Amino acid sequence: MAWSTTDRAFKTLISKRTTSSGKAFYEEIGDNTINVSIDEVWSSTISSTPSQAVIDGVAELRTLFTLTEDTSVGSQQSYYAYDSVRLKDWISDKYGTDYAVKLYQNNGTQIFPTDPSTWFFDYQTGILTFNGSTASFSKPFKITAYRYIGSKGSSLTGLSDGRIPFYKSDTSSFYNSPFRTDSTAVNIDSTASGEARLLFSTGQLAMGQLDGGVYFGGVGIKENQWEISNTDTTWAIPSELPNMGFNRVAMSSDGRIITAVSDNGMWDSSNYGVDWTSQRISEGHTFYALAMSSDGKIQTIGSLDDGKIYVSRDYGTTWAEKGFNAIWWSASMSSDGKYQAVAPWWVVSPGDATLLMSSDYGDTWNPSSLTTPPEVWQGNVMSSDGKIHAVATYPQGGDGHIYISYDYGNTWSPKADSSKGFQNISMTADGKIQAVIEGDYTRILWISTDYGMDWTNTGKDADDVKISSDGRILMIADGTSAIISEDHGKTWGPRQGNFASTVILSMSSDGKLKVACATTDMYINYADSKTRGNIIATEKIQAKTAKLTNLSSGYVKSDSSGILTSTATVPWSDITGITGDSVHPLTMGSYYLWVDASGRLRLKNSAPSSESDGTIVGSQSS
Repeated sequence: MAWSTTDRAFKTLISKRTTSSGKAFYEEIGDNTINVSIDEVWSSTISSTPSQAVIDGVAELRTLFTLTEDTSVGSQQSYYAYDSVRLKDWISDKYGTDYAVKLYQNNGTQIFPTDPSTWFFDYQTGILTFNGSTASFSKPFKITAYRYIGSKGSSLTGLSDGRIPFYKSDTSSFYNSPFRTDSTAVNIDSTASGEARLLFSTGQLAMGQLDGGVYFGGVGIKENQWEISNTDTTWAIPSELPNMGFNRVAMSSDGRIITAVSDNGMWDSSNYGVDWTSQRISEGHTFYALAMSSDGKIQTIGSLDDGKIYVSRDYGTTWAEKGFNAIWWSASMSSDGKYQAVAPWWVVSPGDATLLMSSDYGDTWNPSSLTTPPEVWQGNVMSSDGKIHAVATYPQGGDGHIYISYDYGNTWSPKADSSKGFQNISMTADGKIQAVIEGDYTRILWISTDYGMDWTNTGKDADDVKISSDGRILMIADGTSAIISEDHGKTWGPRQGNFASTVILSMSSDGKLKVACATTDMYINYADSKTRGNIIATEKIQAKTAKLTNLSSGYVKSDSSGILTSTATVPWSDITGITGDSVHPLTMGSYYLWVDASGRLRLKNSAPSSESDGTIVGSQSS
């Protein structure tokens, strides 16, 4: 017998691994079976939606991850997660039902928890054990599950009276923080004797001690970040890109960094598409293949005319040329940029250029094992970890196909076919939900909800499709409009925009920033998009108000010693810095935020000229 409930409970309590009930407790290896040590405690908030946790940088998805057999246990009844080191800290369904681990045979057949083998996966240690026989299973076993990669250690949470504990290094003790929310003002001085290593991080302090942060209309403050939300639902053409058509658009997960390629080079933006800079590679090239890492740092493009691939690792500032000879049509990459793929436009005969793949951030490229009959390769996309990869093709005399790999492109199999062929393809971060456009002149949306194994013809007309990382938001191009679903494609909203022959779409991971490229123009929808920046604090902080929300009017001042205080009124001459003690509105990048004489919060994307300048935030009375 591999394990028993009694044996497991005892070994877990004494911090021992459970691999077999045939082993005495002293034969098992000690491990972190219970999360109690301060440096083992998970301190980041875990969303109940796994894909959101991935976006938040709290979780990583391991898809069909191969487990390693523990040969110290007989009858092949114990396995563990290993990738250079043992992989622990797997997230259980305690945090949401979608976190439950899924177990598979090597042939891809799922083994459900009700199976007679009575398998058990220990989320804390990453160990899989069986009670029953495993002889009938194809091995090695594989799992699809989420690992916690967020912060660990203590989080500075507030006491009942609003104070925050802090660590004093000379005595190695925690104290009630001198930072208070009551009327007593006490300084925090990180240079005071004995406190040189004061552990007081803005990343651990939620403003106002509110888990969701503090918001004034569309302006939010949380931890060490400020955020401005836009709720405009219209589509606009960037002022710097009039009458310009683009072939492909890619963006970072938050939509802040955007790159667009055209018949005449490339353009990029680092502020959500507000401002644009022209291409920095060479003039006159036509680009179609384009992919970007989730942070926008790694970018890869493929040329349609000179057959070369270009790779950047510095947000598109410099590019390394990779010499190949093909008409590159589409590109994809994992969220970290490690795994990449570029596909040619067509494969006419064996020996033609085929799908090229890289597993070292675009340094080296090798042909994929995928071979196809004569077909036009219309799109390729991969999951955030790069493990699941899908290619859509258009027929040249036969059928078009959807080819999918579940092992980083090592092996491939066709999952759908159509005499009309397939065009553009998209998938969620975990690869579970996929969407593709079938057809040429008459195009229909197809959707899969099981990693591309089975496909459903929705009957909905569409030219292109994009899916948010969690699959909740789908956007399709339909003639001269964009149509959006916010419930996984169950229902669709009205047509948005009035474009001219929409060709391609792009969307941020959360689906809140959307781009549509027509023949002659780019259109951007900033609905619910966000502009973010860091809050930089002085080394001394003083609070003199009971709560941040009490600042219905007035200003925050900083004196020559770096002490922040609040005042009921401040002359505008002080705010502009013309006279007085250099008091200014709160600056956030190029934005200025202040409260006017009537107590209304105002915002302007440049220095204000008077206290009544700028825009009133939110729905405050005027």
